[in-house]
Amino acid sequence: MEIENVLQQQQELLAQLIQMVAENNQKLTKMDQRFDSMDQRLDSMDQKLDSMDQRLDQVEQQTAKIDAIEQKLDKLSSRLEELEVKIRSLFPSSVTDDVYLEKNLDQSKIILSQYNNTGDTVYYSAEVELTRGGFAVTSWIDIELPTLDVLLDEVKAAAVATGRPELASEIQAVEDAIGTTVDLSVKIAALQSLLNALSNL
Repeated sequence: MEIENVLQQQQELLAQLIQMVAENNQKLTKMDQRFDSMDQRLDSMDQKLDSMDQRLDQVEQQTAKIDAIEQKLDKLSSRLEELEVKIRSLFPSSVTDDVYLEKNLDQSKIILSQYNNTGDTVYYSAEVELTRGGFAVTSWIDIELPTLDVLLDEVKAAAVATGRPELASEIQAVEDAIGTTVDLSVKIAALQSLLNALSNL
């Protein structure tokens, strides 16, 4: 009888051990799963960090390009500041009795003296001298002066392209000003009004 009790106790202990081993195996399995999950998360973080590094490299490359462009622009701007412009000659190359373009007082610019309200484009030729340091270059350029109606139409198209409803009245005024029967002062007023409205956007 005592032997049976001992055997029964041993069986119970063995069953408890087996259960403990099974529970430990379950815990180990869960730990393995957690470790696998952590590994996946770490892999994902590594990929994200790699992606961030690539983007940072791209940003640095773009920044370097922008810096190089800015340096070139600064150099070009410096050269342009040293450049002297002189309008040696200016005259219409098409037949006209009116003066639309003229030189300013120091002959460094060509200015508009009046709008071309004829039905035809007016052409000018200008002799321009560029001087930097002790070096000078002279060249002829052709200037095309469109009619006021063409100018009105181009400004109207630019205003329409903005899609701004607050320009509707100025756009309509320019539309109404286009035509050979409209007074010059009306055309100029409509043009200036629309240009002012565009500059205030």
